[in-house]
Amino acid sequence: MRNCLTLISLLWLLGTVPCRADHVQQDSVRSCEYSLLMQVRGREITGICMMNIEPDGRIVGTIVNEFGLKAFDFTYHAGKTKIINAMGPLDKWYVKRVLRGDFAFILTHIALNKAAIKRKATGRRPQVGNEQSQACLDSAEREQTRPKVKDAVHRKRSIAVLPNGHVRMENHRYGISYTFIPMRE
Repeated sequence: MRNCLTLISLLWLLGTVPCRADHVQQDSVRSCEYSLLMQVRGREITGICMMNIEPDGRIVGTIVNEFGLKAFDFTYHAGKTKIINAMGPLDKWYVKRVLRGDFAFILTHIALNKAAIKRKATGRRPQVGNEQSQACLDSAEREQTRPKVKDAVHRKRSIAVLPNGHVRMENHRYGISYTFIPMRE
């Protein structure tokens, strides 16, 4: 009995001691939250997209609806996206293939947009995950006059990044449109 009381006291003591970080890196992980509106052939699906952007350009995120049910998780690095932990109706290879392609296209432009905002704020030139994205960033730096709205079209997808941070992507082949609205910076 006495040993049990000692063990319980020790566990309680360890549980009440506050944890603290000794040092935090300057280039730490940034979080972004977007309100997501997904329109599929006349039907609307709304949710919240939460992402962590690491200093090396890797993005890890999740999509949940307003009730807290998770649709799927995703990771993005070097131009490639993985869809993981998809809920039942989305856990099919052909749905994952479309989502993987769409999110790779969206996250490339979100990463480039965040990198441009960071460069403008800090005055430093950021490094982006892969060579293709870095080449896009280099060509964007060479342009002296850039429009306020950045549009891109690639095969069956088009994207528009608006100055207020809204990102709208359309998949013309399957009739899907995604609208990402920033919740907070």
